Amino acid sequence: MPRRSPATAAILVALSVAPTFLVTRARAQSDVDEQSELDKARNAYLAHQYDEANERFQRLLDAKAPVLKDRLLINQARMYWAAVLIARQDRDEAAGQFRELLLSDPTYAPDPLAFPTEVVNAFIDTRARLTAELNAIARDKARRDADRKAREAAERKAQAERLAMLERLAGEEKTVEVHSRWVALLPFGVGQFQNGQKSLGWVVLATEAALAASAAVTLPIYLVDLQYRSEAYAGGDNVRAQEYLDRAKVVRSVNLSLDGALLATALVGIIQAEIAFVPEEAHVTRRPLPA
Repeated sequence: MPRRSPATAAILVALSVAPTFLVTRARAQSDVDEQSELDKARNAYLAHQYDEANERFQRLLDAKAPVLKDRLLINQARMYWAAVLIARQDRDEAAGQFRELLLSDPTYAPDPLAFPTEVVNAFIDTRARLTAELNAIARDKARRDADRKAREAAERKAQAERLAMLERLAGEEKTVEVHSRWVALLPFGVGQFQNGQKSLGWVVLATEAALAASAAVTLPIYLVDLQYRSEAYAGGDNVRAQEYLDRAKVVRSVNLSLDGALLATALVGIIQAEIAFVPEEAHVTRRPLPA
């Protein structure tokens, strides 16, 4: 980057500062001009030059192109202009200025040392006539303030709720577990556990496990009875051979009944798991909030 000379740098700084300085100076000059113009009009009133004062105040408060922009200066000008109008015996116009002043600032009170008693009394009379209107304005202002405060409170509450929701979402991690219908075809409550029906799953698991265990226990007994029957028959003891055969048949019947019950329970469990099938399940876990 090429280096700038001190003179060039000074010029650039001056150019950057100049607009701000000019705007600030223009604003200050505008405020001074407004106050100066108001002082001139007031001096004309104090000097009892009412025609000149009336013209000056009329120009300061012209409806189309007013000189005064500051609200406090405008209220002061209206008060003095009303005093000028009363001195010119134009009380209706003076009452109009008092009304505009009170509508702008219902709490305004003139300095009794700065104005004649006649002017202060006229102001008080106008304020008395406008009591109902001023009270309505005050009530309307209070209502607007209450509505504004309510809106601000609602906005703060909504923002707090939104922040809490964002913190909650940021502190949660959501994972989705996809389920399979093939898994739901498995016995022993596997489908129920997959669907999130843990209580039912434990019931199905316990029932089918008990039936399977019972069926598994009766099968060796059946085989042992058949073996004893063969040994008794080979030894020529036909009576004992028949007893072992009868007992084997009973055990076989119990085993078949247990197998049937196990199969029926498994089928009912599978059908129930398919009917209540849940395609996917969301899991939410807590995690530390990010910085």
